[in-house]
Amino acid sequence: MDTFKLEKPIALVGPMGAGKSTLMRLLSQTLQLDAIDVDCKIEEFAHKKISDIFKEDGEEYFRNLESDTLKYCLDCAQIIATGGGIIGREKNRLLLKEAFVIYLYTPIELQYQRTLVNNDRPMLEVTDRLQRLKDLFTVRHPLYQSVSDIVIDTSLYDAKGCVALIIDLLGKHKILHS
Repeated sequence: MDTFKLEKPIALVGPMGAGKSTLMRLLSQTLQLDAIDVDCKIEEFAHKKISDIFKEDGEEYFRNLESDTLKYCLDCAQIIATGGGIIGREKNRLLLKEAFVIYLYTPIELQYQRTLVNNDRPMLEVTDRLQRLKDLFTVRHPLYQSVSDIVIDTSLYDAKGCVALIIDLLGKHKILHS
């Protein structure tokens, strides 16, 4: 099996339901590189679920943890799955410049379908989830675009197809070497 090396860490950004965690795992397995999910690492550091952090400590506290955790992840992993709101802070957008950023664009209707099965999403604890996703998209889409090196529309490929495309693009951008 080939040994792969990256010029810099890869950070997957995008909305809830874009497939960041799934693609992180598949990329990690395929390339045999270390990977970290920022949200999972936050829960590990805080010793509680993100939904509990939001309820007990508030969103501002969570966002502070998120920034600290992003810095940690950039220092110790090669593939990073970020949370959907990580690009909301300028500090995080600046930190992401240390990585090759892949924006996993996902149409709102597909986000809605994919997030219906998971009720453990604090940002979607609202009456009208679809409208909430539209509102988040309006704010976050330009921010995702501003930090991204490449954009992949996840509605056009299955997970394996996305991974193959990412690997191809990483090679073309001279980020991935065997």
